[in-house]
Amino acid sequence: MILNILAWFTIVVFFVRNNILSFFNFETSVLNDVDIKELLVEYDVILPKKRVYPFISAKKHYEKNHNSNDLELLKCVLNEKCPEYVDSFDRVMNRTSIHLYNMFIMNKDNAIAYCEWLFDILFELELKVDIDDYDAYQSRVFGFLSERLLNVWVQHNSLKVKSLNVYEPDGRRYFEKIKKFISNL
Repeated sequence: MILNILAWFTIVVFFVRNNILSFFNFETSVLNDVDIKELLVEYDVILPKKRVYPFISAKKHYEKNHNSNDLELLKCVLNEKCPEYVDSFDRVMNRTSIHLYNMFIMNKDNAIAYCEWLFDILFELELKVDIDDYDAYQSRVFGFLSERLLNVWVQHNSLKVKSLNVYEPDGRRYFEKIKKFISNL
């Protein structure tokens, strides 16, 4: 189950520089190690630009698209294991935008601290969430929840964020997403 999270890390997406040309000249716009080092001097973490939900909160969006009980179980686990994060969780879930993709670039110390915190929560959550009746998409529940947890961890630790565009070689299905969004209103 938790291994589903690792599948998120194998999706081929890249951070790109924030300019319109980055969408037309892929080879010269992908962040390289020099770009990353320069950005990490000024910022604590590099994240994908936030996905904006103009009419609903991140919580309502999750509840419409996934099992809302899993989100409640996550909050319970947070409350048990690290109650000091619950306020940040509530703030993140009540916003109308959120960083997705489970993508981040940060220094080694922050990455280790984040992963230790994240997997401690996810291993506990795995004991409580029953995915036996979930389809292949919904069985990625731990990846979906870890996207929210990254936002919670960044918020709670007051990290300075640089948000960048993401290039997806497969392309986005914008028309399908817009159609689905409108049908859910």
